[in-house]
This record gives sequence, structure tokens and C-alpha cells, in this order.
Amino acid sequence: MICGTSPGKENIVNFSRYIMTESVKLFSLRYGKGMSNIGLSFILEKDENYEENISTVIGISDFTIDSEGNFYFADKVNGKIKKFNIKGEFIQATEDYLESVESVAVNPQGNIFVLYGNPSTHIAVYDNKGKRKMSEEEKINKVLPGLTLNYIRCDSSGSLYLFRDRYADSEELYYKINPSYLKLEVYKSRCPYVKESSLSLVIKSSENIKIRICQKRGEVIEYYDEGFLSMEVNVFDKNGAFYRKFNLPESKFQEAEKIFPVIKVKYPVYDEKGHFYFLKGAEVIKEISLNSAPSWNFYIWGPIGVFEYDSNGRFVGIRAVFYGPAFMRATNFVKLDPEGNVYYLDFKSDRVDVMMAPAPKTDSKLKKRGDGKR
Repeated sequence: MICGTSPGKENIVNFSRYIMTESVKLFSLRYGKGMSNIGLSFILEKDENYEENISTVIGISDFTIDSEGNFYFADKVNGKIKKFNIKGEFIQATEDYLESVESVAVNPQGNIFVLYGNPSTHIAVYDNKGKRKMSEEEKINKVLPGLTLNYIRCDSSGSLYLFRDRYADSEELYYKINPSYLKLEVYKSRCPYVKESSLSLVIKSSENIKIRICQKRGEVIEYYDEGFLSMEVNVFDKNGAFYRKFNLPESKFQEAEKIFPVIKVKYPVYDEKGHFYFLKGAEVIKEISLNSAPSWNFYIWGPIGVFEYDSNGRFVGIRAVFYGPAFMRATNFVKLDPEGNVYYLDFKSDRVDVMMAPAPKTDSKLKKRGDGKR
């Protein structure tokens, strides 16, 4: 696992032989230019018992795409949502400052929904020009649970979805708010899915992985985190009754799955066909320095694969590979449009590249480059 890799070294793996389509770079955002302090920083904090906590501060905490192909980036430092077109040209920003922007979503009408606050318990609403819509905002905040939330999503009908991660005193909680903002549905430990279904993800096995952080001052900090190796997926119907289940991986790891053994995220992205897209981490790691942004530390970066599975859990292929943080789940760095194109953020030492992995053609098959299709 990760603990077997020495600092500054990287095992060379040709990931491209497993990828279904070739990604293209749409545009780049440089640190301190179009966005403030793009990147992730490793920091240590003290909890109430004066013990060290490990946490991250994110310049871009989330991004999303509207139906016209425009990008919306949550600029956590500046407290705004910034809109760019597909060429990377800045269009506009939301009009005021929000403390600790956590997540962003856009509905079919172009309204912008922002999860924010410290803790993140509030949702701000803006129109497609970035102007605040207080009346709609008041409706939404009346039905919110008053708990810390982790991210927000919006479907094609205008329903909002909220996720609360598992904490010491609570389960994973998922919420759905209808388009009129008058009804809140609660799902315990299972996320709303497509066609009025929902699913729960049960970790079946895990293994401690060792993370090494090299700070600017030269200190090396090491700690252990949990790496998820396999899981059981339970599917429920629209009434919440159990429908069926399957395992990931389905039976045994295929060749491509063997080099990405660690599941990085428990909440999948999914498309209109009902296919799941999980993020999985590889054993290979490398160190990236953000010296061009003085406020950021030196930290560990590892390859993350975007794995596609069909609605029955059968492995379809790897849609893209990008480098992400070895010590956290990169949920907010990958998005999907209705056509099945995958968008993701690829962080570099001086910039972040906005990438797209185009959907395979309907008659195309997984490349036969050392990994066969089931």
C-alpha cells in the first residue's frame, strides 16, 4: 500500500492502457489569477482535548456545470461562486461574500445554490446573474435540518440533494428537497439515486494506509487513514423497500482494478443510464510542492481513477485518471453531464487544469489493452 512508497519516488505505471477515452484539457486556472489560492493544504489543529486534528483547507471546494456548459467554481477563500465559460473566460461572480463556501449546485433555470457557513448549515440562492434571491433562500432554510452538511447537488427536475457525512454522534444522512422547497425527505445511510430509487454502500473490508506529509519547514508527519477495498451496494425502491444488492468488485479484481485497490469515496456520481462512477486510489504516490502559492504546504498527491460500473455492478472501464490528495476523498473534483462526459480537476504545482473525458461512442467497446470487458 501507500506506506511502501518512499518520499520523492514514484512507481511508473502506464494507466493510459486501461482508460476508455482520451481526456482533453478545456482550460487552466492559475493560482492568484482567476481564482484565489487554488489547491489543498495540510494543516494541524487542536481539538477540545488539545489533541492534534488533521484537516484540509481547500481553495476550490467544489465545482459544477450548467446545461450550457458553463463552469461554476466555489472559491472558498474569497467566499464567492465564480462562473467561467468552456474556454476559461471569466463571466461573473456572485455579488456578496459568504463565509466558508463548501459546495455549489445549479438548477436547469440557472439558479445557483451555495452551501456555506462555519459550520456549513446554510444555503444561499442566486439567480443566473449572480444576484441574491432572498425569498427562495428563506424557503429553503426553513426546511433545513440545522445540522452540518457536506455538499449539495441538483437534478434535472430542480430537486436539491444534501449530504451529511458520518460523525461520532450520527449516521450518514442524505436529504432531498423538492423543487417547491416545501418538503424535506431524509435518508439514513443511503443516498437518493436515479428514478426515485436510493442506495446504501456498506464497506466490507478495509486496511490502514500510511500517509506521509512533508511540510515546508522540513518536518515529516505520518499518520494512518482507512482505505476501503470492497463494498456491498444495496438498492432500495422509491418506497424505501429493499430491492437488490451487488458487490464491488463483483467477484474478483480485474487487472485494472488491481492497480487501484482503494475506494476513495463512498458517494458515487451516476448518469442517466444508472451507471456508477467511483473514485479509486492507486498505490503509487508522489509529492507536489506548491511553492508558487506561499500559503500552501508541501503535500502528498496520488493517482485517482474514475471507475465506471453498470447498474448491476459490472466493471465497465476507467474513464479518467488524475492526481488528487492521498489523504482525503476527492468527491467534489469529479462531475458528469447528461451525455456521460466526465469533468474533473487536475491540480498542478502552479495551476489547476479543468479536464473532460468524453463519453465513449455508443458502439465503442473498452480498449483491449490488457483488460477485457466482462
